[in-house]
Amino acid sequence: MSLDPKELTGCLKEVQKAQKSLDHLLDFVDLMKNVKESFPGDVATPAEKIREISNTVAPYIKEIKAAFDEELNKVPINDEEVEDAAKKLVLYHGDHMQVLIWAEQQKANHEPDSYWWKYWNGITENVKKDMAEHQKQL
Repeated sequence: MSLDPKELTGCLKEVQKAQKSLDHLLDFVDLMKNVKESFPGDVATPAEKIREISNTVAPYIKEIKAAFDEELNKVPINDEEVEDAAKKLVLYHGDHMQVLIWAEQQKANHEPDSYWWKYWNGITENVKKDMAEHQKQL
């Protein structure tokens, strides 16, 4: 059973949390290196061990992220879902240009040709199409 895009995205968010946790751990190690001069106990040695373990873990986090990204990017975009989402955005916001600008900003947050880039690209294309249809009616 494969995961759907929302589940894969949830997993990717957890991967981001793991990476941030690792970054915080390395910040802690840096702090321990800075206080070793004024602290009577040995904190540098265990801090260095933490750094070594972190350096061992980091590539695995990247590997997991790449696996989830790869799987997500294989998922085809559901054109009907994207069209429906675009219509709802216009309905709720009432302003095509505002939705278009916001969708372009969302698209810019993702790698070109990734799942979410394609999704937001579909939203922008549908909003542009809807704008053109509304302009014809005027």
